[in-house]
Amino acid sequence: MRPPSARALALGVALVLTKLLVLGLRASDGIAPPLAFASPIVLTYQDAWVVLGFLGCDLLLQRLTHTSRRAARIALTVGLLLVVYSALNIPVTRLFSTPLTASMLAAVGGALSDSVSDQMTPANVLAMLTPPLVYLVLALRSPRAPPPTRSRKAPPPRRLTSARVALALTFVCALTGPFLLSQVATLGVHRNALIGLVQTAIPSHPSTEATSSEHAADAADLALPDHGPTLDLRHLTGAAKGRNVLVIVLESHGARHLRAFNPKLPDDPTPHLTRLLERAVLFDRITTPYPESIKGLFAYLCSQTPLPNADAARHAAKLHRAACLPATLNAAGYATGLFHSGHFAYLGMRDVIAERGFDTTLDALDIKGPFMSSFGTDDRETARRVLRWVDALPLRKPFFAAFLPIAGHHPYHAPGDAPRPFPQATEADAYRNDLFVGDVATGLLIEGLRTRGLLDDTLIVVFGDHGQAFQEHPGNFAHTLFLYEENLHVPFALVLPRNPLTTPLHAPQRGSLRDLAPTVLALLGLAPDPLHEGHSLLEPRSPPVVSFTDHRALQFAVHASDAAGDWKLVLDRDANRPELYDLTKDPGEQHDLAAREPKVTTRLTRFLTAWHAMHYRRFLALDAPASDSAPTPHQ
Repeated sequence: MRPPSARALALGVALVLTKLLVLGLRASDGIAPPLAFASPIVLTYQDAWVVLGFLGCDLLLQRLTHTSRRAARIALTVGLLLVVYSALNIPVTRLFSTPLTASMLAAVGGALSDSVSDQMTPANVLAMLTPPLVYLVLALRSPRAPPPTRSRKAPPPRRLTSARVALALTFVCALTGPFLLSQVATLGVHRNALIGLVQTAIPSHPSTEATSSEHAADAADLALPDHGPTLDLRHLTGAAKGRNVLVIVLESHGARHLRAFNPKLPDDPTPHLTRLLERAVLFDRITTPYPESIKGLFAYLCSQTPLPNADAARHAAKLHRAACLPATLNAAGYATGLFHSGHFAYLGMRDVIAERGFDTTLDALDIKGPFMSSFGTDDRETARRVLRWVDALPLRKPFFAAFLPIAGHHPYHAPGDAPRPFPQATEADAYRNDLFVGDVATGLLIEGLRTRGLLDDTLIVVFGDHGQAFQEHPGNFAHTLFLYEENLHVPFALVLPRNPLTTPLHAPQRGSLRDLAPTVLALLGLAPDPLHEGHSLLEPRSPPVVSFTDHRALQFAVHASDAAGDWKLVLDRDANRPELYDLTKDPGEQHDLAAREPKVTTRLTRFLTAWHAMHYRRFLALDAPASDSAPTPHQ
């Protein structure tokens, strides 16, 4: 019988090898984390927890099982499963700076099969096969434990073997790693695959201190100033009264990728949008409250912040009394429809849109079309379906239509045969071509309204649901993992009916996509709902704006200005690491000022802690029966 310590050490070697393979592959991609003296401990302490837990279970199994050989086989199999699961996460961690989290696991399905298969490269496959093989070789060839002796002589003194030294170091690593985590930037690579999955599956609750009545009373004192440049647009209130509303939700479109918001772009990937926005109100400082499409949909339709570490079903209408824009407009006599080129089954989208006031909801399975991918259908088919729905409406009945294309989503191969005019050598190039493909569909929809004589009678709201990152910061890929500006900063534009503008009008006030519903209602001359957290962007305000993500690690960010700077603080709650940037001087967020500006860092960190507690209480209050008193709306 091979000793449990040998199996535990084999597991430890395989897990460390997995971590080294991830680091090596990321280094080859140019995104290795910065190394420090404590990096080896921090990067492996969760693996040490798994090894010690495995050893304890193995020893317990030996005592509980009458047949030692059978117990050894069970332990060997369990260890192999742990190594296999960790190894399968190598491509995930290489790309996303973390093994699979609960949120990411929920997203992995048929809709993302194209994105998953895109990562099955020879290097990744070889890396996934190596740790299980190493584990089996070490575990099966480890020296056998000496047979028990029946001699009455005293046992010889224990020697300090390499196995005991290794286990002692493992114990020290497991104990000290958590305390060093805040001192070392790991970008999430420190996570063990199993522990990371379990940790992120537990709903996030604010600390006892943060939810105490004393701390809640301090929240008013932590209110940040409403400070920054603004443009008073209140004269536009009611400018779209009785008019149609078309909302175009651009998938994965950051503001920097549209020429209307970034005139320095050498090539224009969205020429139809550029022409449309030549006479639009452009809001230059809008962020998404959550850089993911589905829970983000809840945020902008219902003017509410979603709950961290909670799936989409937690935000269903039957569980949450948020007042959503389509329901309000439906009650005001509007026909309401949502048309999505993707699948409602993805990440529980159907739970978010059900019973929200839409008369019609169609996704890729309903729209179909000659071109399909795992993620959905050709956006042009969706645009045509919107126009057919408009044609079927009773004469003079106003409509509210939400058009949600999919072009721009990884792996940047939107279905269809629309032209891709740009050279394509990198994923960023493929993304730019995908934007062009989606823009063709947008142009088809706009032209369809024009030929029907409806364009001048329609308020058009264009915005991106979140940005898209291409390693501008190490490990920041796609959109859900970090809270840098490439993830959060989105375009937001209003094209007014009977458009009085001749040139773009830039509005500098800070805002959030939670402000969509109050802004549309203000333009239509309708009252906002008291449950809305956002406010009308027509008002000359630049309040602090909070965002969060929970896909890689639970992080919060706040944009807030004062006389000293245009501050943005990002707080990694898991590692308790704040990052502070002055966006006026450092729009690319390359110089962390947290150590140089301790007062600002402390103030904004305390604000985010209090905000999390208040948001948690407010969200739970909205779960109360409708007869209960309504909570105080967010300021």
